[in-house]
Amino acid sequence: MRADLELILLSSHWIGFGLGVLIRDYQEVWNAFPVARTLYREDPVEAAFSQMFFEIARATQKAAPDHQVAFIIDDSTYSGKIADAFKAVKIIHPSLASSMATLDPLDDKITPPLQMADLIASIVKDVFLEWLAQGKAEYAPLELKWHNHFEVIGKWDKEHMLTNIAETLIDPRYEARQFPQRPPPGPTKRDLKRKEKQRRKALIKSAGLKNEKRD
Repeated sequence: MRADLELILLSSHWIGFGLGVLIRDYQEVWNAFPVARTLYREDPVEAAFSQMFFEIARATQKAAPDHQVAFIIDDSTYSGKIADAFKAVKIIHPSLASSMATLDPLDDKITPPLQMADLIASIVKDVFLEWLAQGKAEYAPLELKWHNHFEVIGKWDKEHMLTNIAETLIDPRYEARQFPQRPPPGPTKRDLKRKEKQRRKALIKSAGLKNEKRD
């Protein structure tokens, strides 16, 4: 089945985009820098989709300035976050907004383009995992058959995230609060674990004092 779908894809003209998020790096920056928590969610899904919307819209403007992209996504628990990312990119990058037409969540079980996107995502995943395994600075080349079908496969690592934060902070619109505002971040998983540990210690201590009184 995979081979049949690949044959369909390889016989058509399309351009793919991909992004791999280094979760360890993302979490490190998110936990270490309070400002990161005001710019990104703890879950990197929204950040990843924001980057993809940006890359696709920018490439469309360069290659086909009179055209727009109608995005479709899987109708899932992430649909709301992805819609938020779509709106935010149009606000933060108004010059690209004209290339971003619509965003529709659809059922991937009955939507062939989403099934093809899943296959493309698996190709990107394999490239990303190979890069991690080799520990090299750059990605290994794609299989030859895919060479003419990918515009970019990016990686979201610590360096990229810190650069993104720095560029945002020096943007006058950030200080003027013209960027989409995110609610104050809640406690992190680490905070919750620490509070739970403190609560358990308090309960144990309380139980121990009561036992002593009974004795």
